[in-house]
Amino acid sequence: MGWSWVQIVKDSGFLNSIATYKCGIIHDWPSSLRAEVAAIYAALSASPANSVVYIYTDSQSSIESLKHCFLFDYSDSRLYYKTTNFELWAIIQKLIVDKNLSVLPFKVKAHSNFYWNDFADSLANTAHTSEDAVLISRLDLAAVHDYILNYDDVICKSNLRHLFKQYHQMLYMKDLLELSCFCFISLLTDSSQYMVDWALTWHTLMFQPKFDNSFTKENVSRHHTLKFQLFLEDLPTLESLKRTRPDLYVEILTYRSCEDHLEDFIHLFLCKKRHTKLH
Repeated sequence: MGWSWVQIVKDSGFLNSIATYKCGIIHDWPSSLRAEVAAIYAALSASPANSVVYIYTDSQSSIESLKHCFLFDYSDSRLYYKTTNFELWAIIQKLIVDKNLSVLPFKVKAHSNFYWNDFADSLANTAHTSEDAVLISRLDLAAVHDYILNYDDVICKSNLRHLFKQYHQMLYMKDLLELSCFCFISLLTDSSQYMVDWALTWHTLMFQPKFDNSFTKENVSRHHTLKFQLFLEDLPTLESLKRTRPDLYVEILTYRSCEDHLEDFIHLFLCKKRHTKLH
């Protein structure tokens, strides 16, 4: 993603003329916030030591996170790993301390026709094609901790709890799509021919009919459980019971209706002896 900063000459007499500017790109963990943080890092890197730096940004999250850098124990606290882009913020904190900078952040309203903010945005948008663009990639780590979390040789700079949660959700989705009821998706040559409406699927699974004297609350609970068992192919068929309780169910047991096939999830619905009732 692209980033940029613009230094202006305040009170110059003609629309705060430009002193200098720089733009560049970032790799790994792309997000609009990380691009903002990269711009702050690049601007502070170019600032002379013992100076006062006024930073105008339309990112309130950047301002709040920048305030953490003023805490002397930030990179050695629990707050550190809860902050998104914590490694980059730790580097910014070290930069502020080493160069003895006084940083004063100010909020600018986004998309409000503020000239310099729009100018910086336009530079960031064209950074990918600019020959002068700087790549901010691997930086010297400034964290005081002995352990650095890497994934696929890339340093993790996201909130670790959120990262692990997203990772496990991805694994659950992967397992879900590998169920036989979704196997036909991989057989399609054109992915646009089929699309799962996950919102409708989830609504159908979570929908609970109203209960009364004829359809009790216990019936509703069983109905809800059955839907999930059907969806996850987890009905207590004989083949499933053999795996969970091999001490009770021997291998030779077959489907009670036809007595010549194994009772697995698929045969439960394909058995010709049950076809009429199922229909």
